[in-house]
Amino acid sequence: MLNLQNVHLYLEEFDTRVDDKDDIEHTDYHCDECLGDLTYINHFLTCNDCGLTNFDKCERCYLDDPEEFIRKKSFYKRKLYATEKLNLMTCKKPCNKPSYKKSVEILSKCAFKTVFELKILMKLKKMNKLYPYIYLIYFDIKHVKLIELTCNQVDVITTEFVKTDIQFKNCPIKRKNMLSYYSLIYLTMKRLRYPGYKHIILPNNFKEMKKSYDNHLLIT
Repeated sequence: MLNLQNVHLYLEEFDTRVDDKDDIEHTDYHCDECLGDLTYINHFLTCNDCGLTNFDKCERCYLDDPEEFIRKKSFYKRKLYATEKLNLMTCKKPCNKPSYKKSVEILSKCAFKTVFELKILMKLKKMNKLYPYIYLIYFDIKHVKLIELTCNQVDVITTEFVKTDIQFKNCPIKRKNMLSYYSLIYLTMKRLRYPGYKHIILPNNFKEMKKSYDNHLLIT
């Protein structure tokens, strides 16, 4: 249901729809970690797949009228976006992309056991646009839901996200990107002993991110 709380998610999905390309180009508009698409969200480039935000790439505003009001830069409402990621991981959000059904048919004929093997297959078959729905694809093929969370557990995880964001922005470390959604969800679920965290696909910089998490981000 579309409402004021989730309309930004609908607009984001609408604005970032692009035609599939045969080759993935490593440009300023693709994430350094997962090669996902980057879009400007509240003035900063943010990865649609893993959630990394690049502070070095700030959207420029050009004004014809010097007295025109400029909206103050603000950080993305990451709690809502984290909830969206968790809905994807728990298969609560369907995929309406035209290529989804055909992709599931193709992947169902391939041999794989884990979601990590499924991601490799999707990369080989150039289905990177469907990475956010990888857990739904696994469920549709294997009929197994890898991650299950209650509404209360989802709220706990997203609340930890907000607390960590505040600490991360204030901690004395040099960083280019903010924390990955999947990395922090993994660490939170593991710490709280929520089942299913071992199935979370982590970005390439997870070890480096975890060092910052352990040394500077002390969640209470």
